[in-house]
Amino acid sequence: MQQGKAYIAECECGRLLKPGWQCNQCRKSCPYCRRALTVDPNDYCDRCFAKCNIHGIFPITQQHQHHHYYYHSNSKSSSFPPTPPLLLVLYPFLTPLDCFLFCDIVCLNHTIHPPLEDTIHFIARVSIMAFRQCTARSWCHVRSNLLRWQPVATRRPLSLQPIRALTTVNEMATADISNKKHDPAAAATTAAAAPLSTTLDFTKPLDAVWEDYCYRVDHQERLTFQDFNLLCARIKKETEEGPDEAIRRLQSVMREMHRRKMPKEVFIRGCNMLVHLFIQKKDMKSARLVVDGMMRSNYRPDEVTVKTLFGGVMEVGGSLSDLHEIYETLQERRMFPEVSSVYQMLISMFGSRGLIDNARTYYAACLKKRIPLEPGVFNQMMLAYGTAELPEAALGVYQQMVKRGCQPTGATYHIIITLLQQAGMKEAMEHVFDDMKASGVAMNTSHFIASGWDPKQAIEELHRLDMQLSTRDYNTCIAHYIKRNQFPEALEVFRMMNEKGVDPDVYSFSIIMDTIARDRERPVDQVFAFHEEMKSHDIQPDVSVYTTLMAACTRIDGGLDKAMGLLSEMEQHNVMPNTFTFNAIFSLLSQQPNVTRADYERAEQLWNKMNQLGIKPDTRSYNTQLAILSRLVKPVEDTQPADQLWKTDGRNAFEMSGAAKEMLQLYRSMRKRCKRDFLTYTTVINTLVSAGQIRQAMQVYDDAKIARIRLPISVYNSTMKALKQANQISQIMNIWHDMKSMRVRPDNNTYTYALDACLQLGLRESFSAIRAQRRDDAERLLELERKREERMENKNAAAASATVEEETTLE
Repeated sequence: MQQGKAYIAECECGRLLKPGWQCNQCRKSCPYCRRALTVDPNDYCDRCFAKCNIHGIFPITQQHQHHHYYYHSNSKSSSFPPTPPLLLVLYPFLTPLDCFLFCDIVCLNHTIHPPLEDTIHFIARVSIMAFRQCTARSWCHVRSNLLRWQPVATRRPLSLQPIRALTTVNEMATADISNKKHDPAAAATTAAAAPLSTTLDFTKPLDAVWEDYCYRVDHQERLTFQDFNLLCARIKKETEEGPDEAIRRLQSVMREMHRRKMPKEVFIRGCNMLVHLFIQKKDMKSARLVVDGMMRSNYRPDEVTVKTLFGGVMEVGGSLSDLHEIYETLQERRMFPEVSSVYQMLISMFGSRGLIDNARTYYAACLKKRIPLEPGVFNQMMLAYGTAELPEAALGVYQQMVKRGCQPTGATYHIIITLLQQAGMKEAMEHVFDDMKASGVAMNTSHFIASGWDPKQAIEELHRLDMQLSTRDYNTCIAHYIKRNQFPEALEVFRMMNEKGVDPDVYSFSIIMDTIARDRERPVDQVFAFHEEMKSHDIQPDVSVYTTLMAACTRIDGGLDKAMGLLSEMEQHNVMPNTFTFNAIFSLLSQQPNVTRADYERAEQLWNKMNQLGIKPDTRSYNTQLAILSRLVKPVEDTQPADQLWKTDGRNAFEMSGAAKEMLQLYRSMRKRCKRDFLTYTTVINTLVSAGQIRQAMQVYDDAKIARIRLPISVYNSTMKALKQANQISQIMNIWHDMKSMRVRPDNNTYTYALDACLQLGLRESFSAIRAQRRDDAERLLELERKREERMENKNAAAASATVEEETTLE
């Protein structure tokens, strides 16, 4: 087609092509001669490029082509290049291009001048320098020229020196032959398999490796890309001084990598680890600065970079708008990795929070990019529509997936069948179920259960279809019954496994044992019976099973000793405990009938063991420790005078006991380690009030008020009572107003304390208002009183029953 004087071609896709026939969708152009090529990555211009079977396609520069042609056409008339001794003098000053061209000159000129041995030795030394200073592609070219010398070299015997030099080159090539591979994971695997690919000894401890690395950097010795890869990974995982030291070391390594011009893939992988460390430190600003620095240095972030950044935003408490800002920034700079897994993550993050419009936007952008789509993108979009209760839209995504030729997986069918079944779209669900049968996707019990089948019927149907059921199929049925509180049916399926010859696994036993341990009406002995049965199947219990057993120890006599024995058994079988494991033992210690100082010392030993194993205590860990200490604090008498409970000079009325001091210290240490909850404040306030430490209790109460924690009514009542005894009447009214702001409904005791305070302070209007509120609230208060009396009766009856049972046992 002609437009003015310019001829513009039309591409197959309908686009008008500018000179050079450039079309990003259908064709590309050679950057040197503008020759039209296809977009196939294996297609290249053979006039301007060469292809290596090892390192792929690389350009042949014009200067290289000129020298190549000159020495071909003038090989007979031209003089031979400088003699080897002269070149050996010039060796330190040769550039990579000189190495490249000299090997061409010598190898293409068929006139070999003596001494042949020195010439080959020089070629070997030049090859080593080409390998050290040039890229692996340059080395490939040099090595191919050396191979041309082999027939000539065999005409006369050679000394060992040049042969050793050539051997050195071959070993170096073997060590670094994967320098241009683009998959960091594959590179790591190669490093593990090929010991010659590293110069550092990674069998040593990290500090020794780091010392060796620093020595090599200071003396400008050779380091391979595998050295940098493995060193970065070791720094990230094993630095004992904390994330700050790991970040310092990793930044130093990154600077050295950039100075040595390591492959981009290696540098980007190091940046990804640095981003992860900053996120681990909760420093999102620095993590984003690392990514910005990558882009300014023309290092394109890969999918790991972006996914780590996205995950970090949510981990440090960022908002979804921050995610969108990062996405927009990368798109503006054309640095966003256009892969489906990143879009899948965005759809999941927005869709799981009900922001269906945002999820739909990223889904549409992914389809528009025409990148290779994976089933996960469609699966996440269907889940997003499921969260938004739009099953028709989810069905549309499934149909679009089939239309685009993306094969649905078993997970895809499970998601869409579940959504359609929950929405009551039976006809559409049956149609999808038929599609699954025809597709050849391996069906399991989860697909039948999702479509509304009873688990036992699903098992029978799969047997009827001559399909082999796995342990996972039976576990799915057991979990389905337990979730619906149908334990007899779950136990029946568990026994059915043995009848059908299917061996149960750890999860099979774990869910059964956990259900029995939680059910107070079932004999706890069954938990330990299943544990023995588990051993008879030669199945090693995992940490979840041991934690369940320790939780069951709270219902047996001598449970603490039993739990400690289980902890020792875990150590013998190299099973690493977790926070829940230690919390189960802490609960046992706090529930002892008479807690002693020895119990707290044992709890302290367990606490130190947690720190040694690198296990971080959570809020429950702290609460159980506080509960143990609270039982060691002795309460003061209620008849203490007011001036003893609240001194005007701010001093404590009573000397604080050691247990109370330790409890306050533990409470304060929680601030930087984990979140305090209502149970934390309740335990500390009630304990300090009972110990006569009212000033300290009010400080903790103010902490709860600032944190907007809604405390139980018992805490407000006990605090009001203590303030009344200390003659701090005005503060009682402050607590009354705090309760109103937190919407805590008062009981009879609360009304009594507030009305007494109004009378003493002369607040007539407040007195009348509170009294009227109490009359309006009379019905609820009577119900509360009735429930309180009922609880007391049940408690007394249980105590009497326990006494009779104990007497019967003694008789």
